[in-house]
This record gives sequence, C-alpha cells and structure tokens, in this order.
Amino acid sequence: MKQEEKSKKSVERILTAALQEFGQHDYFSASINNICRNGEISKGMLFHHFKNKEELYCRCVERCIGDLCQALEENASQREAAPMLRLEESFQVRSRFFQKNPFYRQIFFTAMFDQPKGLEERIAPILRRLRETESRSLVRILETYPLREWVQPEKVADSILDFANYLSMKHRAAMLAQDASVPRVLEAQKQEFFNMLRMVL
Repeated sequence: MKQEEKSKKSVERILTAALQEFGQHDYFSASINNICRNGEISKGMLFHHFKNKEELYCRCVERCIGDLCQALEENASQREAAPMLRLEESFQVRSRFFQKNPFYRQIFFTAMFDQPKGLEERIAPILRRLRETESRSLVRILETYPLREWVQPEKVADSILDFANYLSMKHRAAMLAQDASVPRVLEAQKQEFFNMLRMVL
C-alpha cells in the first residue's frame, strides 16, 4: 500500500471515530482519549494528522456540512414536481439526512448555534457554503413560483432560511430535553415551517 493511500485511510479512521464522539457529546465534553480508544487509534497517529482538537472538530464540521450540501444539491436537480412540493421536499431532505446520519445532528447544531469560543472564524466559511447551497436551491424553485413581480426570489429565499434557522433554535431546547422524542420534535418543527410557507406563498 502506498504511503499516500495509507495516510488517507488513517485520516478516515480518525474522522469516523471523531464524528461519533463529537456527535454524541458537545465540543467541550468530547474527548481525544475517547476518540483514540473507541477508534483504536494511537495519539501519535491522531496528532500526526491533526494539530489539535480544534482542527479535528473543524474537519468534522466540514464533513457534516459538505455531506449535507451534497444531499441538497442532488435533490435540487429533481425539477418535475410543482413548486410548493419542491419547496417542501427541499426541507424534507435535511430531516432525512439527519435521520440517516444521527451523529451529524449534534455537530450541526453546535456549529450553527453554539460555536466553541475561538472557532467562530474557522467555522463561518463552512456555514457560508451551506447557506449559499440552500439559497441557490430555493431561488431555482422560487423562480418557477408565481411571485408578484416586485418580489425578488433571493430576498424570499433569505427570509425562508432565516425562519428555518429560527425554528431550529426554538425547537432545540425541546430536542435536548430528557423526555423529548427527537422524531416528534422534528415533526413539530417541520409542520410549523410548512404551515408558514403555505400561508406566506
């Protein structure tokens, strides 16, 4: 096995273990020791590829957001449905993504709403990519929607995304509560969002 290929496999092993650790704990509770133990990785190997915990966490955020953007972009190519159905489907994609990748949920919420102090500038461009991907997808749909002539699709997309983020923050507390059912909370958030969308559009 070539050194470059071996190095890629080592990085992937580290990231897999780190995604599970950061996906089960908040940033400060997550432990390098746990990552090494659960992934059967030596600290020497981890720190050979990643300078510190901060760099490893930011790579996990990059992986999470990159995979989510890919899922959104793949869905955006499906243009045959009616505009409202396509709008609803674009937000269903996010729900299905986190159901399929449960470790990403904690990483996503921490990066979006509870960023570790000192990492804001490193996380900002990663989140900007998500915002731009979501905005492009929404604008493509809204351009086929019968909006009034003075309404700009880009402004509508920004308002929709702002409202979606507000709902995520609103429902996050319930999601983290001991007695809350995550699927039930996500369903309530989804219904509130779609009700607003239908009312406005």
